[in-house]
Amino acid sequence: MLKIAPVFDPLLNCYENLIATVCEFWEIDHKYLYSGSWGFHHNFNQTQYELRKDIERSQFSFHTSHMMQESYVSLGYRIHPLPFFHHLESYLGLGIQAERTRSTSHVVALSEEYTSSGTPLGITFDGFWCPWHPMYQKREIEHFVLVSGLTPDGLLIIVDPMFPVDVQFVNPVELEHQACIDVIKFSKRGPGEMDWLDVLSVCLANIRSTDSIVSMRAFAHELEHSNDIACEFSLFPNFELHELFIQLRMIHNNRLRFSIYLAWLAEQHRIPELAEMSRLILSSAEQWDVIKNAFVKASFLKDPQPAVKKLSWRVLEAARLEDAAADELERIVHGDRR
Repeated sequence: MLKIAPVFDPLLNCYENLIATVCEFWEIDHKYLYSGSWGFHHNFNQTQYELRKDIERSQFSFHTSHMMQESYVSLGYRIHPLPFFHHLESYLGLGIQAERTRSTSHVVALSEEYTSSGTPLGITFDGFWCPWHPMYQKREIEHFVLVSGLTPDGLLIIVDPMFPVDVQFVNPVELEHQACIDVIKFSKRGPGEMDWLDVLSVCLANIRSTDSIVSMRAFAHELEHSNDIACEFSLFPNFELHELFIQLRMIHNNRLRFSIYLAWLAEQHRIPELAEMSRLILSSAEQWDVIKNAFVKASFLKDPQPAVKKLSWRVLEAARLEDAAADELERIVHGDRR
């Protein structure tokens, strides 16, 4: 069994805490993960059919039937913080590869192969079937855990960064309840080739190529003009378990993370422009926090529509701040590297 100390960072989601745990296992500061935190996506016109096709093509499995009502598709599946990790191999030498399978015997074989060579293996274990998860036997929710070894009688030895109490022992048969199992393979490939400025160039390219600022303004427009927002609150009775709340929380947390990363770079390399950019992103994070909390309050109102419409200006303010941060980043990336 691999001796893995779980890492739980409240600014990271379940999947990201999995990566953070592997980073620290290989003596890499997991805060480097914060470098890929800046992004935003909003799909205004996505239909139920398009959503299902996107999910079928996606890397991971999602359960969406409760997020759709007649022709309305929840904002929870149409906005996304859009973090990225593809740069981690070049930056940190950390390789991440995903594979989907329906075979528990394949999961066991991979677990044996990877852990015996000193490498943990990530897998999904649906919260509905995971005995220690708060959603056990309540609702389906995608959950990631690490396999650190196998017992002599074939049980998977599980480390769960989100609930880091003790190792858990799971019979592979328990995984068969899931429609499929996503396997996350990790590899350590030596020192990375990218430096901090290369990483910021990737951040800038990501924010520009995905039209993140434009998407934020489109989201603000939908909040102000849509007459369907009330549907959000009928899709799920407890809004804090609603996918929209989860996405808004991630958008807020991701900006906090990126702000921390920029402040760290500013101090390390003595670049005041990075400190200013960090402040802009932090101010945007504060706006997103207000938006998230206002949605929770609106869920208790008989008519939430007017309260939600008023949030559009906060989204526009966040977009303005992040646009200014992108311009600052442009100057840093294309300026003097010294």
